[in-house]
Amino acid sequence: MKSMCRTLSLALACLLSGTSQAATVVDLLFQGVANAQVLTVADRQAIAALLPMAVGPAGLVDRECKQPSNPVVTVRDMNRDGRAEVIVVEGNGCIYGMMGKVVHALASDGQGRWRAIMTADGDAFDERPARPGVWPEIMPAVPGFCYPVYGYADAQQKYILKGRVPDPKVPNACKDF
Repeated sequence: MKSMCRTLSLALACLLSGTSQAATVVDLLFQGVANAQVLTVADRQAIAALLPMAVGPAGLVDRECKQPSNPVVTVRDMNRDGRAEVIVVEGNGCIYGMMGKVVHALASDGQGRWRAIMTADGDAFDERPARPGVWPEIMPAVPGFCYPVYGYADAQQKYILKGRVPDPKVPNACKDF
């Protein structure tokens, strides 16, 4: 009984002193994410390091304003080359303005080095299909009537703004861009 009381006392003391192991950005970012098991621990750590997030009192927050970031993470092979990419939609109005959300697309070189291949406003995105081994064109979901289209630039190894597409109901919406 004495041993059990001492163990409980130590556990309570650790909790009160803050020395218990706290959740990390990696833990919170990939918690419950489908297909996350295809990423190594080193992959997850590298991905988390590329994102502007920190652990806050109630979950992940942005590093600047310390407001909830509410990330949604998807792990999938965007260009069908056999390696998973990671898409993270996160943010808040403090750092991303009225849209409040941004899409990060992250890719690996296959040797454990990760890089951001796109960061764009939006709370989701559509893709134009491409053949295997070719990156699809991406159209972030943004408000308005003129939608950006991003294409992968091999020379820069990232997505760049390729053009804009007007809403079919407002064909002249992109005229001044």
